[in-house]
Amino acid sequence: MDFYRASDDLGLLGLLHPGWRIVLGVCVAVAVVVAGWRLLRRGPSRMVNGMLAVVLIVVALIAFTYVVG
Repeated sequence: MDFYRASDDLGLLGLLHPGWRIVLGVCVAVAVVVAGWRLLRRGPSRMVNGMLAVVLIVVALIAFTYVVG
């Protein structure tokens, strides 16, 4: 099967079925959203703007990889 041959540019990720890549990406995205939400719930702090920027960057990266990949 051609599916199990790892490509040089993807490394170990090339061995994963595309469905598992999506599952891993969703798990990472959920973990980032939950961590961000918990930090934002703690109330106003100096980190709020930084967290919003990080969350926006992560969402943009997820959207970019979805469109490109």
